[in-house]
Amino acid sequence: MKAPIFANIVVISVALFATSLLFYGLTNAVPIYATFSLIALILCAVISLRLPVNIRINFALLLISTASALLIVELILVSTSTDDPTAVKLASAKNLRIPFDTRSRIQVARDLRADGLEAFAGGNPAILQALEPNGNEVVPIAGISDKLTVYCNETGEFTIYQSDEHGFHNPNGIWGKANIDIVALGDSFVHGACVKSEENTVALIREAHPNTLNLGLAGIGPWEQFAIIKEYVQEIEPKVILWFYYEGNDILNLQEYDTIPLLKRYVDSDYRQGLMDRQDEIDQTLTTRMDQLLKERTVPEKGVFSRLGQPVIDVLTLQSSRIRLRPILGCNHYDPNELLPTFERVLNRSSEFVDAWGGKLYFVYLPSTLRYLGSPVGCWQKEQLYFSTFQDRFNSIAADAGFSIIDIAKVIDAHPDPLSMYPFRSFGHFDADGYELVAETILRSIEFPE
Repeated sequence: MKAPIFANIVVISVALFATSLLFYGLTNAVPIYATFSLIALILCAVISLRLPVNIRINFALLLISTASALLIVELILVSTSTDDPTAVKLASAKNLRIPFDTRSRIQVARDLRADGLEAFAGGNPAILQALEPNGNEVVPIAGISDKLTVYCNETGEFTIYQSDEHGFHNPNGIWGKANIDIVALGDSFVHGACVKSEENTVALIREAHPNTLNLGLAGIGPWEQFAIIKEYVQEIEPKVILWFYYEGNDILNLQEYDTIPLLKRYVDSDYRQGLMDRQDEIDQTLTTRMDQLLKERTVPEKGVFSRLGQPVIDVLTLQSSRIRLRPILGCNHYDPNELLPTFERVLNRSSEFVDAWGGKLYFVYLPSTLRYLGSPVGCWQKEQLYFSTFQDRFNSIAADAGFSIIDIAKVIDAHPDPLSMYPFRSFGHFDADGYELVAETILRSIEFPE
């Protein structure tokens, strides 16, 4: 092959790759990909139109050698990586010969529908959008009622359950009980990720106290937990409320919901949506939205297994290399101090409501798995570890607001093998043993008011 043709082929190949990456960056809202792609396209144009042949040849050789070296390093990092939870779980399952379902929630729901079952992919409906059934704005803080719900998979098998009368993860009929003794509030750890329904913490507490209600939902934070108190909990006035706090991201949730101003109105006023009486509207609107999602989506949804659908993109964009390089250049951690006043206000308002019927509040502090995984690699891991340094501060704010403290982090810190309580000893939620330890700790700690 003649040298000028060789150089042109290399430059054209780079231009085509940059164009593809630009399209990917624009369609998936990844600005850094789009920016570097534009720079690469401009360089290719300058090289093709302005530079002499001999310089183009040298530049082509430099591109090939540099790209080859970077890809070799990236492949080595990918093959030896222990920081990708999905890859670790899949590799561990393979070594242990444990079957692992690699489908997404959307795919599982579609397959169940193909078998004649009306299934939906579970999650946090409040993050879908502010919905407007019958012309009245409503933000759901629960799921679709009485539906087969596909939740999550970290053990190899999906959590699939039938939602209750208000779209939560409870046995059907529990809302009809005369007295509810315990209500649990929190995110995915309370929701029951990602174990069988009878193995999650709230289900285990229910074995000792049958009138226990699970109002946990994946992805929610303190604002939604307070909203749930106003919408659902004060209607049933339970004796004990378990407020779960996950150190990995709950404080961040307070800043994310500037996009849903309706939620902030719960804290600053007497505002309520009356959700318990609007379940039919919520079901109708969420069902329509979920049906569209199941029909239109052609790729796995973003989440725990999103990377399974794009390993080539990850390698070509040097994802593993960038994860390791970014902390060297410096990580920008969010400072929780900026949101502590808001967090304090939410807890104080919650305490005011629960005090009105004589209930007792417990603040259940949950640790991130990253405490036990050794040296962090990426910025997001370092950030979660940074949040863990605020443990005493969060507990102190809760205590000042009138909560009794149940610090699960201290219990797991003292365990001889903390990672044994997480699926495949990897980042994520608890396994059945972990949830059991949490339930046992809570049952030893709670006392019912007179």
